[in-house]
Amino acid sequence: NKTTIDCLSSLKKVTYSNYSTVLIDNASTDGSLTLIKEQFSQIKILPLEKNYGYSGGMNRGLKLIKTENPDFVVFLNNDITVASDFLTQLINGAKEYGKNNIYGPKIYYTSNPKKIWYAGGKVNIGMGRIAHRGIRRYDNNSFSKDIITDYISGCCLLISWDNINKLNGFDSRFNMYGEDVDLCIRAKNIRSK
Repeated sequence: NKTTIDCLSSLKKVTYSNYSTVLIDNASTDGSLTLIKEQFSQIKILPLEKNYGYSGGMNRGLKLIKTENPDFVVFLNNDITVASDFLTQLINGAKEYGKNNIYGPKIYYTSNPKKIWYAGGKVNIGMGRIAHRGIRRYDNNSFSKDIITDYISGCCLLISWDNINKLNGFDSRFNMYGEDVDLCIRAKNIRSK
């Protein structure tokens, strides 16, 4: 599918040198895996026999790379195209603020790359509300400062290998939506202990 190919094409342009890519295929039926294997032979592909949802698919990807013992893992949706320096910026954040945090970038609308989709997240458990900071606003300097946020969107999330393992990955009871918020809340809870 074109969306996934655009994502993988953007990853090929990443300037950070020490990374590898794993594509988790949640039982796609559009035949795109054949084309992806031809165009992106350098990536690992984990074809799943059924659709396990975001959490289940990502957790199976973690099992695949378990023996590699990486320093960090980036979870990235296939509908994201990344800036060539996105990984450098995320790693620089971890170097500056510590590897026990979870990091994420600003995310823009594909249809309007100056308009913000995500620049941080707010969680109000008492009210049952989750909201994106900056959503539908045009980017400006106030959204370019490093901030502490209640959660990082699973669309693009960097976490240390140690922490994702302490958390046992994503809670697969969240098929889609909320799994990233849950992960961040659980991470905050283990960090405060």
